[in-house]
Amino acid sequence: MKALVYEGPQNLVLRDWPDPELSDNEVLVEPLWNGICGSDLHAYQHVTPRRTPPMVMGHEFSGRIIDPGNNNMGLKSGQIIVACPVHWCGKCDLCLNGKENLCPHRKVIGVDHSGSYTERVAVNAEQCVLVPDGLDPMIAALAEPLAVAVHAMNQAGCVEGKEVVIIGAGTIGLMAIPVARSLGAGGVTAVDIRRKSLELAARLGAGTCVNAAETESVDAVRKATGGKGAAIALEAVGSEGTIQQAIGMVEPGGTVVLMGMGPQYVRVDALDIVAREVRLCGTYVSGKDFKDAIPLLEAHQREFASLVGPVWAFDQAVGAFEDYDARQSERFKVMISDSTSDLLNRTNDEN
Repeated sequence: MKALVYEGPQNLVLRDWPDPELSDNEVLVEPLWNGICGSDLHAYQHVTPRRTPPMVMGHEFSGRIIDPGNNNMGLKSGQIIVACPVHWCGKCDLCLNGKENLCPHRKVIGVDHSGSYTERVAVNAEQCVLVPDGLDPMIAALAEPLAVAVHAMNQAGCVEGKEVVIIGAGTIGLMAIPVARSLGAGGVTAVDIRRKSLELAARLGAGTCVNAAETESVDAVRKATGGKGAAIALEAVGSEGTIQQAIGMVEPGGTVVLMGMGPQYVRVDALDIVAREVRLCGTYVSGKDFKDAIPLLEAHQREFASLVGPVWAFDQAVGAFEDYDARQSERFKVMISDSTSDLLNRTNDEN
């Protein structure tokens, strides 16, 4: 079969790759749509060393089951699925206490073993979630990044009635807006330096959009929240400056959720954190809350579709990475598909 093989930094090759052999409880899936994750781009750019070449990356996908194997989940050939890329052991203390995403024995599709940038991929049946008939498989492929946003908002605790600010309107930051709305947030403010990002943020439900390149963002957020600050700040950039801003944007007793993957060490005002009882917490991928992304995708297909583009054919997947690398600040969710539909042509023309 053909696969997009990561051979090393700035080196992707579409070539022959061994067909996967199914293990117990695995199903064989034909990927239909693949989203390029920023972490895969970072591997291509050699920013992260987690992926060891030669290998097949890819973990944001929807696909059709073509061989159900001997799975014990009742999955059948022809069904359309998405897959949580994290497979946990289900036996350790973390798994048994609802922290399965932190399982020390976890394995990740497209990181620890072959991923979905290929014609066929083996997936443990326990990781699969059926795609409802009314959900476009292209939109379904957004389930993984949306699940990351769902998990991040869950880390914040109760959201209902509270003011939420999201710093960094990239793909996952933008996806967090309808998540916060669905959880009953009293208001959502988006902060970014890109006008296109803020236009999308407004389309996705942000009531206030702050351009940090044109105004002092902490003051703007406090003004938008009646002077008190937000109850919850989701920091989705990962820079020292935006982490400091997030802390300054929350009210006394507020929560800052750190989602952006940035430098190992940052400077923060510890006295301010202590004196105002600001709660800092991290968030990492998703676990069993992955499935909660599906009804959100189904309910907001048109809005989430605005994040997609351009779409590349599978045989042009190398070009997809080269384009994303060159125009990263302009892209949100680049997709790869073997489709040659009008959607493919229209999306590429518009981007």
